Parts: sequence; C-alpha cells; structure tokens
Amino acid sequence: MRRPNDFPKPVVELFARRVGMKCSNPNCRKPTSGPHTDSNKHVNIGVAAHIVAASPGGPRADQAISKEELRAPENGIWLCQSCGKLVDSDDPRYTADILREWKRLAEEAAQLEIEGRLPPGKANVREADRQRLKFARQCFDRPAFQDEFQREARLKIWIRRSVILLSL
Repeated sequence: MRRPNDFPKPVVELFARRVGMKCSNPNCRKPTSGPHTDSNKHVNIGVAAHIVAASPGGPRADQAISKEELRAPENGIWLCQSCGKLVDSDDPRYTADILREWKRLAEEAAQLEIEGRLPPGKANVREADRQRLKFARQCFDRPAFQDEFQREARLKIWIRRSVILLSL
C-alpha cells in the first residue's frame, strides 16, 4: 500500500532510468534490475529513496518542505536495497547534501556510459591498464633502447609480462 508521501510510480521509474538502473551510491553502482525466471517478468532490487524524509522524524527530515516538494523528483535518489537501508540507518553520516551529490554523480556516470565514454575512476580499468602497458612497450621498442644495457633480463621480463597482460 502506497503512503501519501511516496513517489508516484512514473517518478520512481524516472529515478531508475536516469541512473541506468544502477545504485546511485558511487561506491556501489550495483545493477538493480535483471531477468526473472518467467520471461514476462523482471527482478528489481532498487528503491526510490527520499533525500529528505517523507515522514516527520524520519531520516534527514525537514519540516519546512511541502508535501509536493517531498514527492518531487529533486527529493529522490535511486539506490539498491542495501544502500537504501544504509543511508536511512545512519542519517547523520549520509546527509541530504551527500545524497544529492551521489545523485548528480550517478546521473553524470549514466550520461558518460550512454555517450560511450566511461566515468573517470570507474572506467574499464583493465582496458586502461592495457593501453598504458601498450604505450610503455612502444616506448621501449625503439633503436635507442636496443643496446646491451637495455637488454638486461629484468627489462625483457617486464616486456614479456606486458605482452602477456595485453593479450588477456
């Protein structure tokens, strides 16, 4: 049963879609939707959480906010169930400002993913490492580095390892 200050269903769907159906906690980013055994259904482990509590005395409550503002898209964030429980259980730590920043970062990350760019720090680290190793290998694969001093065993091992890593 829906409570009077719950988000309308279209707003809940908006939260989820604006962050690519992933938890907005930047340290989590767990997918919140997936397949069900019934091909006509899906599993959802995401929740539309209030940034400012919908009920008096709730986490991050603010009596100055109207009912309309409580139900507005600006007052909600999409989280997995674990992170939703976490932020409501320790509201002094997870302030409204922190949750708004999480929301902003999650929407920015989703935008970067849609554009084909991955968010900084959360990018495909493996691919980034491959590119760095490839660049380093190319730097050493030049005539200036082909004398006996540069052919020491450690350098050869390092280059061989980078080749192996690049092939993964």
